[in-house]
Amino acid sequence: MDPNLKRVKFKDVVPQNLFGPFDTNFAQALKGEVVSGFFERTMKSGQTFYAQRIYKPILNKKSEIDSILVMLVDLTQEKKAEVAEPEARKLSSNFVELKKNLLSNRSHELLTPINGILGMNTLLEMELESQEAANLLTTQKESTLRLLSTINGLLDLNRVQADEGLFHLEKVKTNELIE
Repeated sequence: MDPNLKRVKFKDVVPQNLFGPFDTNFAQALKGEVVSGFFERTMKSGQTFYAQRIYKPILNKKSEIDSILVMLVDLTQEKKAEVAEPEARKLSSNFVELKKNLLSNRSHELLTPINGILGMNTLLEMELESQEAANLLTTQKESTLRLLSTINGLLDLNRVQADEGLFHLEKVKTNELIE
């Protein structure tokens, strides 16, 4: 096909508001170039449409341009995800900071009542005469210790995540330790 010969006018098949860039790209494709570009359009509904347009000349057996393949790839979801990612990262970062501050600033408010319960439990154990009451206090003490262990685990995890760390690195002479 002769690139200068037009069988169909491109402007007759493309809406007028899209004609400018499409016409230029189509003309380049008629010269044998593969053309690609991105565009953004606001629809009548107010939604924005993002797409990639690709023009690829199709050659016949004589290596002449026979037609142009025009492809539109909808990139709207990818673009929305790209725009939403920084906001999601910011929200995630804020949440992590809030959690860290909550646990760090409230640890004493969690631990003090538990230690009070354990202390009162110990005092009551010394005063009891009934075996049934002693068994109840033992169950209460075990439950409180389990809760204390869980809270301490959460606080330790929070310190590690906050890079405060629970580990102290130091040089050790291993030969002296083995002897």
